[in-house]
Amino acid sequence: MATTPPTTLCDWCLRILHTPDPSAKVAITQEFSRQWQDGIITEIGHGVPPERPARPDRFVFVEPGKAPKLGKAGSLWAIDTALDNIVRFAQVSLDSSSPAAPMPRAFFDDFVRMAAEEAKHFLWLVERLEELGSHFGALPIHAGIWESAAETAHDICCRMAIVHMVHEARGLDVNPTTINNFAKAGDTVSADMLTTILADEVTHVETGHRWFAFVCQKRAKDKREAFHAIVKKHFKGVLKPPFNEDARRAAGMEPELYHGLETKERTA
Repeated sequence: MATTPPTTLCDWCLRILHTPDPSAKVAITQEFSRQWQDGIITEIGHGVPPERPARPDRFVFVEPGKAPKLGKAGSLWAIDTALDNIVRFAQVSLDSSSPAAPMPRAFFDDFVRMAAEEAKHFLWLVERLEELGSHFGALPIHAGIWESAAETAHDICCRMAIVHMVHEARGLDVNPTTINNFAKAGDTVSADMLTTILADEVTHVETGHRWFAFVCQKRAKDKREAFHAIVKKHFKGVLKPPFNEDARRAAGMEPELYHGLETKERTA
């Protein structure tokens, strides 16, 4: 990547996506969020995101099912998907007869905020691991969420549905159990941290749902029918109950939107 200082929002996102070091990635994310909120960054810009965000060579990757079940406390992939959303969907065709046009300003506000919050979560995770005598990267990690991001790179509705309304909504379902397990083990510090993160994650699912609904409305598509078709085609497996229906409702996802996807036949 060129060393030219970033000026547009997409320039900043691309710089972060191409930054392998986690500490640097988080620091740059926090800075670009501050500059966007303060009005220093004024142009959206454009660019081509990488096929896969940069990562340190020392990281050990495994298949999603073989990684330790740690709950969604903080993820570099979550930062990267928010940034990829900004660059990849800076302009979107909202119906079959119209050329691609810029997304509303609120779209960029939402995903800058999401990236910054995910960076905050990641910092908390790193600090907590160090307090417990470990470090990030000590255990194998997986790239399941990025694999889904790659699967849905062709369409904003597919990306919002799978990454945010399936993967992140799953976090709403499982994180209360993770929190309870930490509390039972006497680790109230981790439990309290995850409780705060869970509240942020509700807003992240809500963000994905809101922009999914926005595009569906512009394209004159039924939201439930579109969601079911996308999940059947682009998500490996089924949605697993029990669902945290209170948290999902707080995120705008009423049960009728996702019920019926507990079992499905995969679409070609």
